[in-house]
Amino acid sequence: MSPNYSADHFRPVLAEILVTRTNGQIAELIDTYDQVFDGLEHDIKAKTSGPFQNLLLSLLRHSRDETELVDEQLAKEDAMKLIKEGEGQKSINESVFNEVIATRNLVQLRLTFDFYHEVADQDIETGIKQEFGGDDEAGFLALIKCVRNSSEYFADLLQNSINGPVVTHELELIRLVVSRSEIDLADIKHAYLEMHHISLEEAIEANTNGAYGEALLALVKGNQ
Repeated sequence: MSPNYSADHFRPVLAEILVTRTNGQIAELIDTYDQVFDGLEHDIKAKTSGPFQNLLLSLLRHSRDETELVDEQLAKEDAMKLIKEGEGQKSINESVFNEVIATRNLVQLRLTFDFYHEVADQDIETGIKQEFGGDDEAGFLALIKCVRNSSEYFADLLQNSINGPVVTHELELIRLVVSRSEIDLADIKHAYLEMHHISLEEAIEANTNGAYGEALLALVKGNQ
């Protein structure tokens, strides 16, 4: 049995989860998922394809450096390896990109992106757009945004959920608020206010009602 959600929803949510969770949490997720459904790797292969599938499978190995140590020389070396020369432009070496994203800590990744910008004379988002298209491009760009600033990334997801179709918006709001409530919801609330000029509490209160809205507000207000 596989969960009943679309591939369009499956891809970005899974990338977000695999990038922002610890190795231990990913291992636990895989174990739990495999007990209930056909298997996470099976469903990734069934619902995705191409370069983005390759990246998701790399992330599934849960082998990320979990320190916040930064190696400037390694960042420079990774940035150089990421550059793919061709047809008068620089893009992204897919296999190196997968390895770097799957194994480096988030602070190290941000430094690597900075060095890529320096040596390629373009940001990594531009390199991705030159190398990939369609769902692959969209997935990679969302992942890069999450790595660069996870608080702003989740603030955007919350805004999209609040303004989205009622059925999907309720499920996604619950998922986002509950999953981040004990991690970084206070930071996300601050980013939301800065980006949208309204507090997350006010936005939820204006767009939800009943016990569902009250439960969300209680969680959000509990994270100051």
